[in-house]
Amino acid sequence: MRFELLDNGMDSLNSGLKFYEKFLDHEDNYEFRQETYLKLATISIQNAIEILSIKILSDIDEMLIYPDRFRPELEKIKDNIKNEKGLMIYDILVNYDNNILTISYSQCIRLLKKHFNITDIEKSNLMKLGKIRNQLTHLGLARDINYHHILLTINSALDFIVEFFYSKLKDERFKEMDFIYEKAQDLFELGEIFANSIWSAFWGYKFELINNSLKQAILELKENEEIKSSGIIVNLYIEKNTEASTYTIEFIDSETEEQINEVSPLNLPRLDVTIISSDSVHGPVYAVIDHRKHDKEVFVY
Repeated sequence: MRFELLDNGMDSLNSGLKFYEKFLDHEDNYEFRQETYLKLATISIQNAIEILSIKILSDIDEMLIYPDRFRPELEKIKDNIKNEKGLMIYDILVNYDNNILTISYSQCIRLLKKHFNITDIEKSNLMKLGKIRNQLTHLGLARDINYHHILLTINSALDFIVEFFYSKLKDERFKEMDFIYEKAQDLFELGEIFANSIWSAFWGYKFELINNSLKQAILELKENEEIKSSGIIVNLYIEKNTEASTYTIEFIDSETEEQINEVSPLNLPRLDVTIISSDSVHGPVYAVIDHRKHDKEVFVY
C-alpha cells in the first residue's frame, strides 16, 4: 500500500467536487443535509489545494515543503541517499515512521506567491479559504442567509484549480485533470448563480428600498414636461418581486421608436456593490451602490 502526494491531492479534489455538486443540486434522498455538503466541500477542496501545492513545490525543490526545524535531520537523509539515483527524501519518509511534518497551508500559499507569482487576489482568496476551513472544523460557523461569501471563496478556489493546477499537472494525470477541468468549470458557473441568488436574498431589504425609489423616479420622469416635449419615452422593466436585484430602464425615441439608451445594474457580490451603468460595454457608469454603507448612500457619477 502506498499513497503518493499527487494521489492524495487528486482524491481530496475529486471528493470536494462531488460534495460541492451535491450541495448545489441537493435532493431529499441524499445522505446528509445540504449544509453538511458545503462543509465537506470546503474541507476537501482546501485540503486538495494544500496537498497539490506541496506537490508542485517539491518538484522545484524538495526541501521547500519542510519546516526549517527539520532541516538537520533532512540533510542527513539527503546525504545518505546522494549516490542513489532517482531516490528522494520523500521516498525515505513515506517508507518509515517519522515525526517530520510538511509546511502549513498558509506557508504553501506564500511560497506559491514567491515561486509562481500568483496574484495578490489569488493569494487572498486562498488564505480566506484556509480561514473558513479552520473555522468550520475547529470552532463552527453561524450564517443564516449571508453565506454567499463562503460560496464565492469556493468558486474562486475552483477557478484557481482550473487556471493554475491544470497546466502544472495535466502531463502527469491527463485524463483525470481533463475531467476535473470540465467539472470545476461547470460547478464554478453553478456556484456563481447560487451565490448570486443568496447574495440578492441577503440584501433583499436594500433592493426593495432601491426598487421603490426607482419606480417613483420613473413615474416622475414620465410626468416631466421637459421629457415629454423631447419625445423620449421611459420604460421600466422589473420583476414583480419587490426585492428583485435586476431591472432595465429603457429610453425610446417616440418618433423613430428606436432605443436611445438602456440602463441596468451590474451586481458584484464579491464586493457587495451594485454598479448602475449603460448597456454599452464601455459604460458610462451612472452610480455605484455600496450595500455595506448607509441605506441612502449612493455614489453618483
